[in-house]
Amino acid sequence: MSKFITSDGKEIYVYDNILGFSNRQSLLRFLSISSFKPVGIDGPDENVRHHTSMMSSFSKSDVQNCKFLDYIPEEVREEHLISIDNLENCNVNLITPSDRFYVHTDSSGGSKKTLLYYPTPNWNVEFGGDSIFLDSNGKDIEFYCQYKTDRLVIFDSSIPHMVRPSTWLAPYYRLSLALKFK
Repeated sequence: MSKFITSDGKEIYVYDNILGFSNRQSLLRFLSISSFKPVGIDGPDENVRHHTSMMSSFSKSDVQNCKFLDYIPEEVREEHLISIDNLENCNVNLITPSDRFYVHTDSSGGSKKTLLYYPTPNWNVEFGGDSIFLDSNGKDIEFYCQYKTDRLVIFDSSIPHMVRPSTWLAPYYRLSLALKFK
């Protein structure tokens, strides 16, 4: 586990090899039958306004059925107060090189904590798709989180962040599981 503290004292935790091969494969099978739909993004500037990306929303029942929270070690769930009871929402994001993203926070719906999981197998650094965390003004990068297979990132939902699209070198889609907790 690695821990990063932003300039305004908010925490970002990174766990590698969190689920292991077998549990990750089970989760990927479940994610592969997701119903992805285009989602419009009404961004803050003309370059991203009305751009769509692909996302699948999961209900609490879906989260329970995919067993993702069960796969996370108990000590990690306890340390970060992660449970189905305080889950606000869950999305599976499908990222392509042509997607565009902007700086945002996840706290607008009342979320306190965001959990990102990177399940795509055999992901190399040159494929991109990383997460960038910025200062409280959303202007300067404070922490760069490389997309790595089987990586879990847990952070304060009020931290401005954004996704970098995958590169054209990526042989397949970059998936991420994003859960927000109250």
